[in-house]
Amino acid sequence: MSFNNINHRKLFLIITFSLLSFLAINSQVRSAPSPTPISGWAWSSNIGWISFSSSNDHDANTAGTQQSAFSYGVNKNSSGDLTGYAWSSNIGWIQFGGLAGWPTGGGTTGSNAKIVGNSLVGWAKALSADGNGWDGWISLDGTNYDITLTTAAGAFCPSVDCTGYDFAWGSDVVGWVGFDGVIDSNAPAPSVSLSASDTNITSGQPSTLTWVAINSTSCDATFTSSNSVSGSQSVSPTTETTYSISCIGINGSTVTDSVTIYIDVVPSGWVVVWGACVDGTKTGTATCPEGVTCTPSTPPDPITLPCVKKPIFIEH
Repeated sequence: MSFNNINHRKLFLIITFSLLSFLAINSQVRSAPSPTPISGWAWSSNIGWISFSSSNDHDANTAGTQQSAFSYGVNKNSSGDLTGYAWSSNIGWIQFGGLAGWPTGGGTTGSNAKIVGNSLVGWAKALSADGNGWDGWISLDGTNYDITLTTAAGAFCPSVDCTGYDFAWGSDVVGWVGFDGVIDSNAPAPSVSLSASDTNITSGQPSTLTWVAINSTSCDATFTSSNSVSGSQSVSPTTETTYSISCIGINGSTVTDSVTIYIDVVPSGWVVVWGACVDGTKTGTATCPEGVTCTPSTPPDPITLPCVKKPIFIEH
């Protein structure tokens, strides 16, 4: 075999090996799960708002108007580790992940920030630490305080729905930090259903509204003072009324649902024969059966109802 042939074979083997290695590495990279972005705001009474993503409004009090001009954020990987940077206009950058030399304290976890089970544990650090007594460390768990997660959702739990203190501790400078406004962007989408026990009633009669929200933290409606994600409320409208409810999901989004209760226009005792639905309205003709006292003695004529109504049955 000639020297040139040997060199050509070596070159072919080198190129083939390199190509296979590239394909293997590329396959691993493409198959690696993407990190979950964390968004929303934490709050400290000492230093104010802490933003976890540049996709947030830059001012927590003016939603949707002042997003950051530079990119930053905190991400959660498939192992539950939090990495990246949050931002405070008062103390600057707060680092998650890539830290070492964290302090020790009662009940603290000696690690970088990570999610273990349903708890956020470990440490984060404000990078503007002055070295003169304030070291910048923020403990995410310790004796008598912790940050919990909603069941199976991975979203940070609002304090009103969780047991425990649901705060981190950042010493005298940062103080207590509430995480109930911090959101896991991969949390499942919320939904809400609102229904009425009877959508056709006579004026002033009761109907029970029932609502059930899923993957939600709270609900709001004008027909009830409750903010619960499920419940019921009796209403007695005297005119056709649409009731609505709005619920906030654990992923920060809002969902709504509504139901309309119609008022029957058929007087007592009268029997109505309904005509066909025309342009969303049906017309009926009322008759008073023999031996029945009908009130009033003369029926309204004509009687009209929306076609979406269910049929009206008059019992004798």
